[in-house]
Amino acid sequence: MLMTKKELAVVCGGLLMASAAFAADDVVKESFESYDPGVALSTLGTVWSGSGSVAALETVYAQAAGFVIPEADHAKILSIDDSVRYTPATALNDGDPALVDMMVQAMVPEEALTDPTDADVQIAVGVDKGEGENKGVLKVWCTPKGGTSPAWCALKNVDGGTWHRVTFVFDYVAGFAQVRIDGEPVMTANGSLTVSSDQAGAWYKLAAAKTKLTSVEVVGTTGLDDLRIAVGDDVVAAANVEGPVDGVKYAWFDKNGLAWDTDLTQPAFDGSGLTLMAKYETGLSPFDGEKFALKTMAMSGDKTTFTIPKMTPPDGYTVRLVYASDPGFTKDVGNVPVTAGNTTVEVSGLTGSLYYYRLEAVK
Repeated sequence: MLMTKKELAVVCGGLLMASAAFAADDVVKESFESYDPGVALSTLGTVWSGSGSVAALETVYAQAAGFVIPEADHAKILSIDDSVRYTPATALNDGDPALVDMMVQAMVPEEALTDPTDADVQIAVGVDKGEGENKGVLKVWCTPKGGTSPAWCALKNVDGGTWHRVTFVFDYVAGFAQVRIDGEPVMTANGSLTVSSDQAGAWYKLAAAKTKLTSVEVVGTTGLDDLRIAVGDDVVAAANVEGPVDGVKYAWFDKNGLAWDTDLTQPAFDGSGLTLMAKYETGLSPFDGEKFALKTMAMSGDKTTFTIPKMTPPDGYTVRLVYASDPGFTKDVGNVPVTAGNTTVEVSGLTGSLYYYRLEAVK
């Protein structure tokens, strides 16, 4: 990951260090809080190289998405004069999923953002000049969707000097990385919504076809706070930021590549006629086109079998088939809970001559 006075970027490829001091999935968790202000970069160990030193943070900043290392005091940072690189000594295995998570200070460049000169750069985030005084544009260096060569693709506007949580989740099997700014997977036309069946969200194709993380570099006159590198199959979950939006966890927005400020009362994006909240409550995707309705009905003796959409409601919600003796459902006869992921529901033992049925999502 690379970041400069002209550009805030993160170049990810690198060697990873295993240590008993860290959890099994953590390669490094560095808050810089254990060092005195003024300590040179060389004091941090041979895994670090470049020009920088520990400094006291003059103004404590807030982070809505949470900090990379929540338990830290966040009173000290690594002040970077030109560039620093983290290169641990133990190589990561090919294909291992990886997470790089850090707090970086966005410095608006005096000149336009330039392309990385290293052909091995897998992905980067940089700050380009924006419109207005001290205004910048965060961009990602990746292979754009439908493209064959890497380019800078705009992500979002930022103010100069502000701190941002920048996160990369690498799926090396698919050759993509998820880019999260302040915890939110930022989706643009240059990204892909789904990379694999078990890792949904906003993903960008790597600029260089590499199979493992090899180093993390921050370039420029800027600041670096928390740094975390983790490996393993749970890196997507490790990058998730907890928190509700009108009772909906961020993870649901992340999985579907949606902005956290999405209006949940608006229609879903699939023509189903359902709102985003209805899609969440029923466990349907906002993009699958499924309606929250019975599909087919078959009767045999005293048993009725219904075909329904495949739904997996979130914790706290239940989908059920309700049957009543009147069309207004003022006299419910009973209900059958829908098993998560099931596509059929059976009702049996009814003795009346006429019943009405509907699906309900309840909390």
